[in-house]
Amino acid sequence: MDGHFTANLDAQIEVREPGWLALRIPMNRPYTDRAQYTGPGANIFGKALFAPTSPSYVTMGGCSVRQATAVAHLVADLEECIERVRELGAFAAEDEREAVLSIYRNAIRKLRTSR
Repeated sequence: MDGHFTANLDAQIEVREPGWLALRIPMNRPYTDRAQYTGPGANIFGKALFAPTSPSYVTMGGCSVRQATAVAHLVADLEECIERVRELGAFAAEDEREAVLSIYRNAIRKLRTSR
């Protein structure tokens, strides 16, 4: 496809525990807001190329990577967001407020129930 690049990786990776894998384009030039590059390693804006893939999560024995303290912080942040929406949110109708709040509640539920 024009303007579209793909790559295939054929490798064996030893995995001993749950985690995630991602690939990155290694940067060979500094990335700054003032840099102007051309040629290989530069994007159309004249900046150094950098790009990660989305993570591919690895589960083992039905378990995924999970850090309890990170989950607790995320839940606390989401609960704070719920309070802010309740206190400061301006909505045309109560069902709109509830739709926004349900997004936060669903995220909290998923964080609390996932392994």
